[in-house]
Amino acid sequence: MSFGECTITLQDVGMLVGLLVDGEALLSRGSANILELGVVPPQSEIKGHRVKLSWLATNFNEIADDINELHQLLPYARAWILRFIGGLLFPDRSSSYVSLRWLAFLGDFQTIKTYAWGAAVLGCLYRNLCTSTDYKTPSCGEFTLLLQLWAWERFPTILSSPFPHIPPGSPIGLRWSNTATKISMSDDIKFYRKFFDRLTRKSPDRVMRQFGCQQPIPNPPMTPAHVHALTLRGKTDDDWTTILSPALEHWANQYAYHFAPTPPQVGLLGPNSEYMRWYRRKGKLYIDPDGVKDSIVGDVTECLAYLTSPHDRPDFSVESVTEQSNRLLSISDDYRARFVEPAEEAPVPFGSYDVGTFNVPPQSREAAWLSRRRTTIKAMDHIYPTLPDRAAWLYYIPS
Repeated sequence: MSFGECTITLQDVGMLVGLLVDGEALLSRGSANILELGVVPPQSEIKGHRVKLSWLATNFNEIADDINELHQLLPYARAWILRFIGGLLFPDRSSSYVSLRWLAFLGDFQTIKTYAWGAAVLGCLYRNLCTSTDYKTPSCGEFTLLLQLWAWERFPTILSSPFPHIPPGSPIGLRWSNTATKISMSDDIKFYRKFFDRLTRKSPDRVMRQFGCQQPIPNPPMTPAHVHALTLRGKTDDDWTTILSPALEHWANQYAYHFAPTPPQVGLLGPNSEYMRWYRRKGKLYIDPDGVKDSIVGDVTECLAYLTSPHDRPDFSVESVTEQSNRLLSISDDYRARFVEPAEEAPVPFGSYDVGTFNVPPQSREAAWLSRRRTTIKAMDHIYPTLPDRAAWLYYIPS
């Protein structure tokens, strides 16, 4: 956002959807057994290592009255959980199939509840948001409902309707499950781009501030070689426990990597703070293309001058002038604060840790995949063109 970073945290996952965020890493240490469903799907219902969700619904939707034994009921329970995984928690971009690999986690029902499902959901959502930045990617998979629930809770002004009540003893996100709840929202993407660009720093807290701490300047992100582009495709025989051993070791020692407490953050984070000075250099402050650069001020002034010039006076409307004036006001608030408020030092960044070596077999590496996702951008193609010469009767704005 224009006022700093926001992100979904593990706390958000636990509070919004009630999934466990502290537990065993969700990594299969065995192979999936299709026989645990009690019936093998026909080849027409299987694609690669995935099965159609519709087949699961058709064959396991109703339990016959004469099925009472536990061993008879277990396949129905596994099929229901498999549908829940493929239809909600980890849906792929097709929204029609679910991977049979998940059966490896559904063998022992006592073990299922020990996994950190919430952490895995958040990690997979992050990864899909990353791959979806490629303009060639038509959609985003995984638990996008979590993203929507997070947005409603953290940016309440998105909604013009009041918050529903939370059912007693339920995750916060369940408040939105009542079909009688009227959710009043716009469906115009351009509206939301402008909405987020005009949020002020009185809006949601970011990352560390969610926990009452000061926001330090983060360390550079860690991108181990050969891991960022790694996929499961064609790697049914790979030993993931060995390949991802540094990540598993880090997860097993997660309590050793808790951040050091900072002094409490008092009041709003000022635009002259060390963090915000860093953020303005490194971040993309605006979503709307019209607001990408600080030269938006010149752009707005040019529009206002043109709208009110003798040449365009018969055509301009009050709404068009108001639109440009609001853009100026949002920017002026930020700049006024920069002149008035004192500078603030940021706390010391948290210590980094050794990433370790991920032993990805040469035949499993997909380094080329990452380069295919990234398209070279030439900055000159996105710079405002030089302003054309103006006639004598138009207000002149220097370039």
